[in-house]
Amino acid sequence: MINIIYRNKKVIKLSSPYLNIVIIIGAMLFYLDIILFGMDEAILPTSVLNGLCMARVWIVVFAFTLLFGTLFAKTWRVYYIFHSSFHQRKTSKWVREYISMYMMMCEYIYIM
Repeated sequence: MINIIYRNKKVIKLSSPYLNIVIIIGAMLFYLDIILFGMDEAILPTSVLNGLCMARVWIVVFAFTLLFGTLFAKTWRVYYIFHSSFHQRKTSKWVREYISMYMMMCEYIYIM
């Protein structure tokens, strides 16, 4: 919520508020997965649990990709900014980080 409300403030803008939202979505998916792992035969019938078992695996993969893929993209951006020469230094667009994250997600979908 803070990222959305104060996204035009300098400190929030420098932290890539859109990528922060993606990190939050990945963390929320991890929390959802913890709730799903708590369900067993006492709560749901076995036929539903078979599909739920597969859904838990997919949710973990997507959550991991969203959370750590975005963190990796932000870390790469900071590395790029600080290790380029002064004349070549420019801030990278957040679109590049999204593209790298979605490429990793597509790779996981292809593998699964």
